Amino acid sequence: MATPAVSVVIPTYNHARFVLQTLESVWAQTFTDYEIIVVNDGSPDNTGDLLVPLAQSGKIRYFAQENAGQGAARNRGIAEARGRFINLLDDDDLLPPDKIAWQVAALDADPGVAAVYGYPDPVDADCNPTEPRDAYNALPDWPRDAPTGNVYEAMTRRCWLVSPGQALIRRAALPPAPFDTTLRGNDDWDLWLRLSETHRFAFERRVALLYRLHGANASADTLTMRRSDFRMLMKHLRRNVLAPRRFALLAYRLASLVRNTPAMMLEQAQADDLAGRTETARAKRLYAARLRPTLYLDAGFRARLRGN
Repeated sequence: MATPAVSVVIPTYNHARFVLQTLESVWAQTFTDYEIIVVNDGSPDNTGDLLVPLAQSGKIRYFAQENAGQGAARNRGIAEARGRFINLLDDDDLLPPDKIAWQVAALDADPGVAAVYGYPDPVDADCNPTEPRDAYNALPDWPRDAPTGNVYEAMTRRCWLVSPGQALIRRAALPPAPFDTTLRGNDDWDLWLRLSETHRFAFERRVALLYRLHGANASADTLTMRRSDFRMLMKHLRRNVLAPRRFALLAYRLASLVRNTPAMMLEQAQADDLAGRTETARAKRLYAARLRPTLYLDAGFRARLRGN
């Protein structure tokens, strides 16, 4: 069996509604030297019923496992991959038809680049163009320009990729089991930081992903993600304790997170109250107070914690 140039790795969980459209976007690629690996991470819906016939017909390589999380499913797919390049793709997103072609050309043109990426365009559940609003109807910053070359310093300030699907990664640059399965929602940022310590990235101002926004996006769980951001940054501080420049950059980012998170949590808690998500609102207020204990001096804050 010939070795493909690209392995498209799709972890899937409970997205039977979307996964076939995701696959169709891969089959529509102008670049055709690829394999598709789908890892079903214990989906409770009929995802497996849709995918098994495709595996039997040879259109995909299919692996099913007990639910272990997206990072574990990505690691399984990468372990099974045979391509020189890895295209990670979430099971609800879509690739523009020329995405793999131009990114393969970019990586072939510069062997020193570990990953090439473009920017995402947001679409709604029915694939219509939309604004990139988050779960709280805010407009997140989805830049059309992003860093290129030595991007480590820029990556400490923020994760410049909304989704790994924007990138094509050189397989040889990846460590074994590249995704940290203890992290939730930011295991990709963790990977970009580790890769950019020693490798260059390339950014091209082109659409690389159609990112689908819907009510079940994993990124909607902001409290879990923010807790994971703290764990991830602490992990990198320990990793870089003997690298003064990187340590300082990470410490500054961590301090910024401590400073800004309480206000974000309190603002979202108000929206959660209005939506009837009282337990979520309380959890966010408690987390804000953990970072800013002086909140407990405010009688109004204490009353809201009590549900008054």
